[in-house]
Amino acid sequence: MGTAICFLVNMTGRFLIGVVLVLVLGLGLTSSHVIDDISKDLIDKFDEVKASLVDNKQLQADTYVSDGLVKLILKIYNSPEVKGKCEKEAKAKREEWKQKQKNLIPGRSSKLDYQALIHLKKSFAADGTWLEAMESEACSVCVLNKLCDDTDDILKRFKFDSSFSKRKQRRLCKVILLALAPRLFPPEDGEAVVCDTQAPYRTFDGRCNNLVTDRLFGSTGGEFRRLETPDYGDCVSALRTDENGDELPNARNVSRFVHDGNEERKTPESSTLTHLAMNFAQFLDHDVTLAEAQGLDCEPYNAKLNPECINIEVPDDDSSFRNRSVREFELERDAPHREPKGCKLIVRQHSNTITAYIDGSNVYGSSDEEAADLRDRNGLLRTMKPPHGCPMKRLLPAQDPDLFCESRDPLRPCFVAGDERANENPGLISVHTIFVREHNRIAKEFNRITSWDAERIFQETRRIIGAVLQRIVYNEFLPLILSKKMILDNDLNLLSGKKTSKDYDPTLNAQMSSAFSVAAYRFGHSMIRDTFSRIPQVIFEQKCDKEKPFLPIPTLDFGNPQYVYDKCQGALDSIYRGLVDDPSSKVDGKFAAAVQNNLSRGKCDLADLIAINIERSRERGVGGYTRYRNGFCKMGRKKVKEFDDLKKDGFTTEAIKNLKMVYKHVDDIDLFTGLHLEGSNPDDLEKYVKCAEEKKENVHADSTE
Repeated sequence: MGTAICFLVNMTGRFLIGVVLVLVLGLGLTSSHVIDDISKDLIDKFDEVKASLVDNKQLQADTYVSDGLVKLILKIYNSPEVKGKCEKEAKAKREEWKQKQKNLIPGRSSKLDYQALIHLKKSFAADGTWLEAMESEACSVCVLNKLCDDTDDILKRFKFDSSFSKRKQRRLCKVILLALAPRLFPPEDGEAVVCDTQAPYRTFDGRCNNLVTDRLFGSTGGEFRRLETPDYGDCVSALRTDENGDELPNARNVSRFVHDGNEERKTPESSTLTHLAMNFAQFLDHDVTLAEAQGLDCEPYNAKLNPECINIEVPDDDSSFRNRSVREFELERDAPHREPKGCKLIVRQHSNTITAYIDGSNVYGSSDEEAADLRDRNGLLRTMKPPHGCPMKRLLPAQDPDLFCESRDPLRPCFVAGDERANENPGLISVHTIFVREHNRIAKEFNRITSWDAERIFQETRRIIGAVLQRIVYNEFLPLILSKKMILDNDLNLLSGKKTSKDYDPTLNAQMSSAFSVAAYRFGHSMIRDTFSRIPQVIFEQKCDKEKPFLPIPTLDFGNPQYVYDKCQGALDSIYRGLVDDPSSKVDGKFAAAVQNNLSRGKCDLADLIAINIERSRERGVGGYTRYRNGFCKMGRKKVKEFDDLKKDGFTTEAIKNLKMVYKHVDDIDLFTGLHLEGSNPDDLEKYVKCAEEKKENVHADSTE
């Protein structure tokens, strides 16, 4: 699972969590390389570094392109035949989309049930903003087509290798022009951020964490990073296509034929991970990444009127869903990041609506307003006494009754927490509740032993909870997920005693990457079981066979909080014992039927989570598996060029056979699918670990206070 591991290492980096999470690719080119003279060798090198070139802040355009070429591009761009016509065409398309919106059939609220378990008020974009973004994107597509497809003036200047097909030359031309966009259209000055450099506590929205390079690094609303060049069908925003420019295979077919969809199949259990590892991984994800949604009505009768609806068609022979009258899975595209206005060369990016740091934002929120709403008196967090009168410990506060909730009992409402996805499953609710209770336990102790005011008690406790989360991630979670070799190679061990790390690098952007959030970190979906066990205390502590276990909770009952209130079945405590006692499913590319064939997202809405994951990567412009395996992750082995080359990465013969049946080319394999099918790469660690640990002791010997 080498490629999958590289994303987790990239997320944690060589730095203490909460400082910076993502490694940055180096450019690797020197000033002697100019795009006026592109040889085959340079193109190969460019393939390795193009992700960095797309990052506006890393492109030193004068190093890579001559003034003559810039002048030529701008001359053609500013002509009436290019800019003038493209602006007119893009505005016409916007008007066409607006007219289509008027023909929508009134149905459910724009904030739909199928989105409500993931998005509530906070993470929905303002209505209609997609129209403005799509006008900019349409103009960008038009300009690129005219510069690279309709004329050979620029292609001739690039001097591409003659072995490249015309399609490849034109596509690479567009990629290069997009990389040069900051030179062609200098970005406007960013927002001025005022920071209190003496502030003793983190901001809630992540601003001012980095006071040296960029005060917005890792803050809410930041743009998801790219580890590889965005891979869109039109280079700007259209869904990723296959190597021939055709539509990729149906995502549901990939799910059922490659990932072995079968309602009767039982997923094998992990020998090292409990079901709590799955729920903590989800809890951790909800501390660092949440894309902005659009809240569009993608009901089948409206979907074709909105280009941002990308519903997944259920194949005719798919009896699992067709027999239940499910013809398609509703799916909307994530909202585009705030694009610059006007007809400029842009690529669609996306916004992270929460902080990218492991800072407990899933407990406290990612804004001052959220934090204020969650606070109680005396530095505590709000909790709720169970409304039906049972003698139970306090729970998370009740959610606003006007918001979507799967509960059918007004006395058993959904909950509100620092992250709006807290109600997705009873295990996640349990983890949220544990951390809120721990905050209040510590805060009460501070009230007892100090004379601090409520604000200091709240902030000092918040600081402790953030540190606890970070320590759990590094000391308990990652050692179970990553190999010892990976942890040692990437310096992910916490230092013992009073030793302190000197690894903080303020030049690194802490924002999450799109590939991590929509593909790599979704490995946890393979860990989900079909049920959540509920275990009585006496069985958990004494393994007493005379006691009957409580009834398990079906995982397919998504979003229903009633089980947390069920005192007769042990309520939240029994759920948490089940998480600790049950093994998780094995991370192996196979998935529980509950999420693959029975994902319930509201009334009369069934879907396949695996198909949705695959389609989500495509719409976010995340390239295929081989692009990351051969490029960003640089596995130290020969590149994968044919399906049979996958054997070297531990793909089974059966998996390769299934991939060949669905995909036309090995480079078409979706990142989510490839990462889940990778095999393990066993290492002879005993000698290596001993040597590396001795080396670390020597390196950090002078770091003590």
